[in-house]
Amino acid sequence: VKRVPPWRAHEIEVERKRLQHRTCRPRLRDVGERADDDSETGSPRADARARAAARGPPSRHAARGGGGRAKVRAMRGVFAGGGDNHDDLGHSLLGIADFARKQAGAIDAYNQVVDEWTDTYRAPFEGTTWALRVDDATEIPMDPKFVTTPLDPNSEKMAHAYDPLQFAMSDLLTVVWGPLPDDAGTPASDEHLREHSFTLLATRPGADAPEELPLGSMALLQQNVRRAGGWKVCKYQQGGYYHGGTCTTYSLLDSICVKATTEGEPAGKVGKWALDATFGGEGCRPGAGSSWAPVAWRHVRAPGSGGMPLLSGLYSAAVGTVTARSSRDPLVAAMHATKGSLFFAQKQAEEKATGIVLLMLGAALYIPGCVLGFPVARQHLKHRREQAKLRAYREVRADGLVP
Repeated sequence: VKRVPPWRAHEIEVERKRLQHRTCRPRLRDVGERADDDSETGSPRADARARAAARGPPSRHAARGGGGRAKVRAMRGVFAGGGDNHDDLGHSLLGIADFARKQAGAIDAYNQVVDEWTDTYRAPFEGTTWALRVDDATEIPMDPKFVTTPLDPNSEKMAHAYDPLQFAMSDLLTVVWGPLPDDAGTPASDEHLREHSFTLLATRPGADAPEELPLGSMALLQQNVRRAGGWKVCKYQQGGYYHGGTCTTYSLLDSICVKATTEGEPAGKVGKWALDATFGGEGCRPGAGSSWAPVAWRHVRAPGSGGMPLLSGLYSAAVGTVTARSSRDPLVAAMHATKGSLFFAQKQAEEKATGIVLLMLGAALYIPGCVLGFPVARQHLKHRREQAKLRAYREVRADGLVP
């Protein structure tokens, strides 16, 4: 004989009583009508109604066994959204509000730097004459440039406008190496790997001698030889020449950009010009590891023959620019505040976008949850009503109101 599980036996008993309750509905209705008509205090019917009212509504746990209760709780979570979903929505909304607050605070600080640049620091920087000296011999004047670097469109509307200023010179390869040879196939030589010293010269109006800002010594073309695990890694990943377990690569000086400041306030009136090493270096923008390196290099692919790169390819790269900026330049402040992206509150903007996507995804998943959960919830409510009627019938029968 197959043994019936306890939970199945309970459901069979409930179903049997439900069917029995259906057969007794007319009699129960008649009993209810007679009980409504009877208003005498202390009668058996009135006492039965008083006891049923004192017990209160039927418990929600009497509907079904553990499986039914679990399903009801799951569907309640679908309709209510669940505590975790409410927390997620709250964090998303806080992220949206935090983005606007962070962006407004960052732009206010940036606007203060712009006002100080316009009122105090731009005029002394513009009145100084800047030049570059190579190997303590050649001096190349640096021309003023008025190049505006735009911010992100959303921040640009709230930021103050200003007149940019920087001093720069280009074509450093021609200045140091001379003009390109007529023979286009001439390769570079060891002379092109020689280091040169570079010094910035700042001359104030009426000064007898310029102020020197040393940039250091470096070669315009660098040759790097290191051990390599194989020729494929050297050739295709590093762009070098593999020979005897070593990989030879070349780098060309791309640009030099430094920020200068004066000792004391206001700028340009007290103290001498000097390189500013705040924010992690003397450069104009942050690089890898939040270091403001003043020198940027460009990788040059090594020839497959094992020789040096051709001069025609090096000259055509159009590299070798030197730029001097003021440490009070609003662009430097924006680079520091945005970590080089020129996008204020970028992290909060990413959180805002993620929150909007999650909200849309949650709304899309909420609709099928309602559609699929409505029949289950309706069946549960129907079963609770039947259980309440069956319980009322048992109470009336226990009181002897029906045979």
